[in-house]
Amino acid sequence: MPVATAYWNHFKRFGYNRDIVIERDREKCISCGMTRKEHLEKWNCDLTIDHIDGQGRYSSLQNHDLSNLQTLCLSCHGKKDILRREIVRNQYMQIGKEVR
Repeated sequence: MPVATAYWNHFKRFGYNRDIVIERDREKCISCGMTRKEHLEKWNCDLTIDHIDGQGRYSSLQNHDLSNLQTLCLSCHGKKDILRREIVRNQYMQIGKEVR
């Protein structure tokens, strides 16, 4: 892994907590139980780290506290992100109705 990528993954995005979180979660997706080895074989990449409150990569206030990070496989992480987007979109739609 290039040095710049390692720096980004371990410091900037997760406050050096990426490996700690994966080990804490017993190297498996906390949602479906897919192991790190199974994930690597299926997706050819490591398990992902999720910011539970959504304050991650695209947030101006990033919360890298261990209590806010969880290990997810690509599939479960994608499902969670889609659900989060739907909730936010519905909230904006509701605000728009209240303004009118």
